[in-house]
Amino acid sequence: MTSPNSLGRIVSRCLWLVPLLLAGCSGTRVRVGDGVVEAPLQEVTGVDTAAVARAKDKPAVGLWDAYAFAVERTEQLAVEYEDVEQSRAHAEEAIGSYLPQVSLKGSKGYQQSVPGVAPPVQTVFLNVHQPLITGLNEVAALKGASHERWMRISLLRHDAGRLLLDVARAYYTVIQTQESLRTELSTQEITKKMLAQERVFRDQGRIRQSDLLSTEAQLAQGDAVVSTLQDQLVQARENLANLTGMEPDRELALDDPAGFPEYQGTLEDAVHKSGIRWDVRASYEAYQMAKDQLLAAEGSRLPSLAADGDYYLDRTGGSNPGKWDAMLSVQIPIFNLAGLEGKAREYQSKKRQAALALTQALRSAKEEIREAFQAYQNSLKEDEAYQKALTATQKSHDAMEQDYSHHLMNIVDYLKSVSDLEQAELARARSRTQWRIQRVWLGVATG
Repeated sequence: MTSPNSLGRIVSRCLWLVPLLLAGCSGTRVRVGDGVVEAPLQEVTGVDTAAVARAKDKPAVGLWDAYAFAVERTEQLAVEYEDVEQSRAHAEEAIGSYLPQVSLKGSKGYQQSVPGVAPPVQTVFLNVHQPLITGLNEVAALKGASHERWMRISLLRHDAGRLLLDVARAYYTVIQTQESLRTELSTQEITKKMLAQERVFRDQGRIRQSDLLSTEAQLAQGDAVVSTLQDQLVQARENLANLTGMEPDRELALDDPAGFPEYQGTLEDAVHKSGIRWDVRASYEAYQMAKDQLLAAEGSRLPSLAADGDYYLDRTGGSNPGKWDAMLSVQIPIFNLAGLEGKAREYQSKKRQAALALTQALRSAKEEIREAFQAYQNSLKEDEAYQKALTATQKSHDAMEQDYSHHLMNIVDYLKSVSDLEQAELARARSRTQWRIQRVWLGVATG
């Protein structure tokens, strides 16, 4: 008979196995806002801890600095990475289904004491359970876990690119709104000077009252535009702050155009990359997972086989004093036809569904690439056109400035020339910023 103390000693001797069984179960943890970019996120984004540190020290941040903050300070990619970690855990579970399962078991029976009857058996033993064949569950689980992991990694890489695009659009919206507000404020100052001069001309009888009223209306309309732009700038900054974790009033610096090389390929080259886009790869892995699930469902019709072995650390009572025993068990499905067929039909449907999702993802990828490529090409043409317009406006302004310096034109016409030049510069800056956005979009769309 086993005493409580001896049973405790047996259990304590086996508990040393627990740390070994748990070792290696924990994965990398991605923290948000600690100034550190963990290796998994660094691999998929190209952003490292040093980039975040450099961005913190800059008086004005560029697009890539803002993206570094978004990677390190927001939860979006961290949430996606946890899906990757869960898929790795599923892979470990699948591997574990192949490995022996060792457990410490014990039993103690109670019955009424009867003279001449042996007391109930009391045992403490190690049990080893080894699944040999369980239909096709183990094979399907291992293959499915691998495909799930690559699907999650592909989605993480895809979302890293989408985050860059979202940050770029928000970042350049702030830049554009700032430039519009600056130009509008400058235009208002010019309009005020024009209005003051026109009042003098009216008093001198050189212009009509209606001309003066028109300029006053223009000034009032400009005040309304300034108010609207100020509100839009606040909203744009809040949106950028939400995406990146930066302070809303953080100063921004327009990136060097050299950091945005022109796309050299053709439309056909760009569309050809649709098959290697990360979202398409993820859909492909999802399709493979559906095939593995169907394999497991169809394999449920097959027999299952398992082996069990027991090693007794203590055995009291009973007629068998042996230290071990073993058993081979087999299970053959005989009657569950409707359930097995229904399960197979379900996963056949899921396989077809995943195939349709894959073709849809590929078609959507091609369509987005075409749209991004066309938008990029249009932005190049518009930028060239606005550059020509700016050059022409600059020449016109230079000529008017020379005329004004020789007293060949009045100050009102000269101020209109200054205003026209600022509007042309704003239009050129907007076209250049739009070109940057479309270039980022094309880069993300082509993977």
